[in-house]
Amino acid sequence: MSLQYKHHSFLSLVAIVFSLVLWVSEAHTTPIVTAMPREILSLYFHPQDDDPRLTPAHQYGEVILNYLGLTVRHHNIRHGLPELDDMDNVRGILAWFNTEAIPDPTAFIHWTLQHIQRGKPFVLLGSLAFAKDLEGRELPRHLVNKVLKHLGIEYDGSWVQFTYGLKIHNQSTSLTAFEGPLPNPMPPFFSMRAISPQANVLLSATGSQTTTPHVLASLAPTGGYAAMGYILHGAEHPHKPNLSYWIINPWAFFRSAFNTDGLPKPDTSTLMGQRIYYSHIDGDGWNNLSEIKDVHNKRFIAAQIILDHVISAFPSLPVTVAPIAADLHPDWHGTEQARKVARELFTYPHVEAGTHTFTHPYSWQFFKNYTAAKESRHRSRYLHVSSRFKRTYQYLRGQRQDTPDLDIEGHEGAYETPRAYLDKPFSLAKEIAESVVYIESLTPPGKKVQICQWTGDAQPFEQALADVDALGIPNINGGVSRPDSSFSSLTWLAPVGVSLGDQLQIYASSSSESTYPLRWIDPYFGSRSLLNALRKTETPFRIKPFNLYYQMHMGEHQASLKAVLDSLHAAKSAPLTPITASRYAMIGQGFFSIRFIPVGKKQWKILNRGALQTIRFDEAAFETVDFERSRGILGHRHYQGSLYVALDEAVQEPVLALQLSSSSEMPIRYSGNL
Repeated sequence: MSLQYKHHSFLSLVAIVFSLVLWVSEAHTTPIVTAMPREILSLYFHPQDDDPRLTPAHQYGEVILNYLGLTVRHHNIRHGLPELDDMDNVRGILAWFNTEAIPDPTAFIHWTLQHIQRGKPFVLLGSLAFAKDLEGRELPRHLVNKVLKHLGIEYDGSWVQFTYGLKIHNQSTSLTAFEGPLPNPMPPFFSMRAISPQANVLLSATGSQTTTPHVLASLAPTGGYAAMGYILHGAEHPHKPNLSYWIINPWAFFRSAFNTDGLPKPDTSTLMGQRIYYSHIDGDGWNNLSEIKDVHNKRFIAAQIILDHVISAFPSLPVTVAPIAADLHPDWHGTEQARKVARELFTYPHVEAGTHTFTHPYSWQFFKNYTAAKESRHRSRYLHVSSRFKRTYQYLRGQRQDTPDLDIEGHEGAYETPRAYLDKPFSLAKEIAESVVYIESLTPPGKKVQICQWTGDAQPFEQALADVDALGIPNINGGVSRPDSSFSSLTWLAPVGVSLGDQLQIYASSSSESTYPLRWIDPYFGSRSLLNALRKTETPFRIKPFNLYYQMHMGEHQASLKAVLDSLHAAKSAPLTPITASRYAMIGQGFFSIRFIPVGKKQWKILNRGALQTIRFDEAAFETVDFERSRGILGHRHYQGSLYVALDEAVQEPVLALQLSSSSEMPIRYSGNL
């Protein structure tokens, strides 16, 4: 080899090494831009049940956090505390305890302190459960106060049992007594006092024997605190009675505690600047005989009435219909008439096909660890078909039989049998995949089942959710949103959905008629209950889409049919964007997956949004989209003080930038009539 060649090789090697050093140096000096954290880690303790749907954080708090743009990951600390390196997407920590003690409170305190010191806001609601272990041993007060001092408060070691003679010392009028008055007499509480000027005391009480006010609710730059009994009234009842209401203002409290003002909010209620409309029908009561007759005095099954009077009459409003396969299958309890209605119904272009499972499970947790022997003891309650339809009708009217409720491990019984049809042993594959195959045998060529609508208590276990996901279709139902004149509190609003392990359950945006008195049969109540609920979720600001959700037996009575028709006429005359139920469910999935990457001043790159196409900014009446710095934006609209931005679904990774509007540019006002 020549010397010249060796010299050139040496220079090339030096150049390569220099380039690598320069690349490594740049990699270390260039800041790594990560997504804005949107997740709230909700910690709870239950000694047996891991279902987060039973926790107050999910039942009451999650819908508020969703509106503020946040998702929630629930964690039962009976399994230990989450790993420290699993917190990148966590915006803050919510510990909402309703127990007197937790396992290993010392470890909880040290874990919490680590995350507070890393800048994670900490919110403590309910019981001071980390002051005592499960054996009843109290922790040293100074250890408990290591956490509380970061919230600007201190525990003095006492429990105020008798509150007679106490009076409210300080009360924020904008942040307390939000939906109703403070309880009287005052509930007992752990005695806390403010120790820092950074503690914004929202509610405190004093008495003749106290020199320092007892803090009942407060906010701090690092989080917040509210004592049990001063967060919600009536929340201790397991079924959320109509007397429950928020005492603290949850919007303002969580907004401040988790500092959400600068966070873009993925919005599941709006599409193309207008409120979303979707409708879905569960197949319950498909074969029930209707009281409505034709001119020849002939009677029809309820599904035929819904087809003739509802589905065929409103072709501009999409509707998803999900039969129960056993109601149609000839080997179960289907008739040719039932199948004929299904075939005709699915020929309509605006009708989307869904499944309401095969045998209609009532209590999903019963089937989590299913054995045929466990179900066999309920077979005596399962009557033959001729009397069972009568019994089902009685159940729907609230006329329960005097038989014991279904006993499910860890859950309160609510049904007399585990599922509607017990003819053959339960099979999860039959409920999900086989029901889809059978229903698709009744649809026109090319029309596929697009969604699974959960049955009964609508609390599927994780494997059931996984089986639906494996088919490539979304799921919906559950949650029970019913904020009407009888249940006027936000405590009756459900979140977008719930995360169960690696799976997502998407909730219906409103309740079906089954939760209403008389099931919409009363003509006055029926035609107004849903519309009242829809108005309450539209004003003073929009929380939910317009979701017309009902069951097929609404075709049984003239009054219940009228209630459906009234709702459809209201929808047809309102400024709404109609979509299918499956598309809404995919929008809900996008709410959980979306990521915002800051790329400039008030500028974000949007990733993993799925079908979600609207981003909302609150208190943004004088902000607009900066189209020169944005990409993939169709337009924007101001409404109720918020800015709604419509994304172009053809652009996979849009960029959204905001700017202050010029003084000559007035925000566009928009108002609907619902």
